[in-house]
Amino acid sequence: MDHKRRQVLALIATVVAATSTSCLHAAWPGGARPGSSPDSGGGGRRSGGRGGLAGQAFCGFSGANSQADLRAQLQLLDSTGDWRLDQGMSVEYQALNSAFGRRPWFSMFNDAGSPNALASAAPIFGGDGTVLFGRELMASEFRHLGNAALTAIAGIMAHEWAHIVQFSTERQRFRNGARMELHADFLAGWYMGMKYNVSQHLTGYGGDISPLANTLFRLGGTSFHVEHSHGRSDQRVDAMLGGFMDSTQARNGSVRRAYSNGLRTADQLLRS
Repeated sequence: MDHKRRQVLALIATVVAATSTSCLHAAWPGGARPGSSPDSGGGGRRSGGRGGLAGQAFCGFSGANSQADLRAQLQLLDSTGDWRLDQGMSVEYQALNSAFGRRPWFSMFNDAGSPNALASAAPIFGGDGTVLFGRELMASEFRHLGNAALTAIAGIMAHEWAHIVQFSTERQRFRNGARMELHADFLAGWYMGMKYNVSQHLTGYGGDISPLANTLFRLGGTSFHVEHSHGRSDQRVDAMLGGFMDSTQARNGSVRRAYSNGLRTADQLLRS
């Protein structure tokens, strides 16, 4: 395996290792939405909101979460806690909207004790669905990866945006949870490939990918999710690598094309 391929695999494996995905049905209490509406772009953040989420299906990144955990966790935050990260997330938000052609409402939330990120088809506060990213998940990535966590964070966000596209396109095709997750992994890899196409080098937010690659090859890819629900770890890495290579090699970089290719890849991997 050549050096470039190892770097690509390291990038992809980090996003997979950072995520233990499961689709949860969150029976959160209903109630009034936060008093002030988000900006027209759908990316506003509000603190402490609990409105309109009862019974909504969320796809998220932590198999350990129970419905009770989610009810207790739902506290929207107006910041990552670092203004530089806030700016970086804002830039990534716009890039994701452009690449995927969807503009969900996005917020940080308090996931203390159970690192997580979530996506829902429900337009809770407007926009094309809802994406929540946990502050503890972000902190955990920095503890494990240092500045290389920026790449993993971008990949996690892309995985959630992929779910938004799935929800709005043909959700009935994803009764198989593993198929849904492998397809989202493919689209996350596709997005990271789009970033590669723009920068022409493997970076996330301008950071060097080599520390991330060194960490992954030293520790190995052992922190993966339950196989029967979401596919084997090697299947997810292959799905994301497939998306990355599809993006970097294709002349047509449309998400529609990637969506179709991702379905075929997910089906092939599930037969393997």
